[in-house]
Amino acid sequence: FALYKWRKDFFLAHFPEDTWSTDCNFECDNTGCMGLSSENHRIAAIHYNITENFDQVLELAFEDSRPGPLHFSTSVWFLNKFEWDKEKEQEVLQKLTTVDLSTTVHIICVLYNCSPPSLLQVAMRRVLELGLSLDSLPKELQVVAERGLYYIAGREAVDGLDQKERPRCLTSEGEKILNMFLSQ
Repeated sequence: FALYKWRKDFFLAHFPEDTWSTDCNFECDNTGCMGLSSENHRIAAIHYNITENFDQVLELAFEDSRPGPLHFSTSVWFLNKFEWDKEKEQEVLQKLTTVDLSTTVHIICVLYNCSPPSLLQVAMRRVLELGLSLDSLPKELQVVAERGLYYIAGREAVDGLDQKERPRCLTSEGEKILNMFLSQ
């Protein structure tokens, strides 16, 4: 949390609000798509760039002659565990509706975990972090690497999860949020 906070403070100190812009990759017009305000788009850009593009942020911050105006892109992972207010259940549920079911379950697992991730999750994350080739993996694991552990083509939240698919690492609050999301 401390590193994330430091990076966010660094970004805000070096790139005041009126010195940069962002676009929307949520297929809307940047004025409130899917219930998201333009402020959420800015939060998305900040989060994405301090977690995924921080080397570029550093270069821009210390450049003698910055190109202007600056543009920072966003990512679908616009809201993160450091920005969620778990006390506001309806807000959490609304944010979860902006991503696919597999991503939703992964987010719930991060926000409401009571145990370490499974060995499969740890191994898959490490393969992806190291950029190892997935070609030698079975097709099912290639899909998992690309779409997440809970992905099944065509499945939506209303289809739910089989009992054997449900994550075992959730707190009771996480189970409650997952059940509420699936019953929407």
